[in-house]
Amino acid sequence: AEAIALGLVAVQAFGWPFSAVLFVTTGLWAVWKAAGMQGNKANGSGSSPANIGAVVKLLLRTALHATIIQIVVMVIDYIYYGEIVSPMFNIFVYNTKGQGDELYGIEPLSYYVKNLFLNLNFVSILGLFALPVVMLKQLLQRDNAFASKMLVILPMYVWLVIVAPRPHKEERFLFPIYPMLCAGAGLVVEEVASVAVCVIGRLIKASPPQAGAKTKHGLAMTALIPIVLVSVSRSAAL
Repeated sequence: AEAIALGLVAVQAFGWPFSAVLFVTTGLWAVWKAAGMQGNKANGSGSSPANIGAVVKLLLRTALHATIIQIVVMVIDYIYYGEIVSPMFNIFVYNTKGQGDELYGIEPLSYYVKNLFLNLNFVSILGLFALPVVMLKQLLQRDNAFASKMLVILPMYVWLVIVAPRPHKEERFLFPIYPMLCAGAGLVVEEVASVAVCVIGRLIKASPPQAGAKTKHGLAMTALIPIVLVSVSRSAAL
């Protein structure tokens, strides 16, 4: 509920409706949990009336919060503009109609590739590999945290699919997915280090758990230190 409320504020109060895409998986996950689908999947039963009631309650609460936020925003806009307006609706219409944002210039796809590598260097590369790495682990070894990981990283790919093809490109259009890229990079380093520890353990005929944890930590630091150095060097240059 708190995540959905924060999502509504991010979308409505700040007037950038496209950011709603980033909260779709959060909303679907909330409905899934409210419906009790996890438990029902395990015992093979369908949704009970109580589960349906919980979903309806969730949707009504979300609609109520959205209405309250929108009213507050429109009242503030009315005070400053002197008329009833919805900047969020206006920007949505402007950017979705034909040749709207192209007025401000167009760029090739390489524009985003260069910006991602410039701002996040190797973190951007690692982050983009998060989905295949997480899915591969799920296929090879059931991961209890699979759903949570997908909840974090999946919106990043949805956002890129929507934003990247647009002719008009700006660096700020990538800002919303920076936290997800960092989280994805962390997942990749974590999983790769875990696999490396397993391989090393087999080569040396197993090792104590504490030694394995130290090896994993050392491998992760080995991957992250160059990234930190590149980032610090860019900050120093600026």
